[in-house]
Amino acid sequence: MDFQFDSTTDGKPIKIVSVVDEHTRECLGGMVERRITGEHLITELDRLAARLEDAERELAQALAGLRAIAENEATTYELDGVRLSPSEVGAWLRERAATHGGIPDAVAEAPA
Repeated sequence: MDFQFDSTTDGKPIKIVSVVDEHTRECLGGMVERRITGEHLITELDRLAARLEDAERELAQALAGLRAIAENEATTYELDGVRLSPSEVGAWLRERAATHGGIPDAVAEAPA
């Protein structure tokens, strides 16, 4: 967090607060005001902390989704008597969709 003080062309003071991530050098937030109270600064820092918590929660959900995908990649499925990986199942579906004009139904039609 960095504090700067300056003035406008009419001589009135302004205060600037910059919150920068020291690792990425990304600006996380800031304020430019004529007057910044401690209470106002705490409110802004709480808002930034809430945004960070939301981002961490979204990242954890995305990682959980990727982990589930990776775990399912090890799964094999049996189609037409052949064991296939998920990517091979996708290719099988695309091939049949192109041939039959849509994804084929695994259930045979009932006799008339």
